[in-house]
Amino acid sequence: APLSANGMAFPTAQATDESPQGREYRAGIQALLQGNLPKAKAGFEAALKIDPRYAPALIGLAGVAQAERKPAETEQYLQRAEHAAPRSPAVYLAWGRYFIAGKQFDRAERSLLKARELDPKVMPPMLELGDLYLRSGRVAEARKIYGEAVALDAANKFAQYGFGTAAAATGQREDALRAFETAARLAPKDPMPLRAAGLLYLEAGAVDKALDAFDKALARQP
Repeated sequence: APLSANGMAFPTAQATDESPQGREYRAGIQALLQGNLPKAKAGFEAALKIDPRYAPALIGLAGVAQAERKPAETEQYLQRAEHAAPRSPAVYLAWGRYFIAGKQFDRAERSLLKARELDPKVMPPMLELGDLYLRSGRVAEARKIYGEAVALDAANKFAQYGFGTAAAATGQREDALRAFETAARLAPKDPMPLRAAGLLYLEAGAVDKALDAFDKALARQP
């Protein structure tokens, strides 16, 4: 589904409009987030009955098909979405996620870069690219893309955590610690940024600081 990192819909995916198809689409998204695939599919199909070229609903159906492990059907829906909205970054984000799930990382990168090209200020493709680069061992590129994401929205906890991870992987401990501290502040219930900071302190021999970070992480999730 064309969701951004904070769970909100892509603004360019026409997902927030008040049209009848938009309302049906949102009902489908809610069902998808709840894991109710039949209800999600019904919502997306209802949107397409109103507007057969409504790209967000086509992307939604691709998400349902992917969850059902139907790759041929997933690709058909994504192709229809691309044909209906060839300038939508949400379409190429969906392609990128599909390729990542299939471990087709080169194709995933091209799709995510296309999404960025179409709208450089949309956050989700940047986060997906950063994660892809980290998993591929391309840590310098990960740091660069996460840095651009932080510059775009310093209050995005996913961008801060990703930047911290990439900075740590490139040996920039102080930058990483600042990013993890920011992520911990932005996500007050998440133990992971504090755990990551604790590991960095431990590597540096700062045992007291490491224990303090781990204690705070455990307080969030005992």
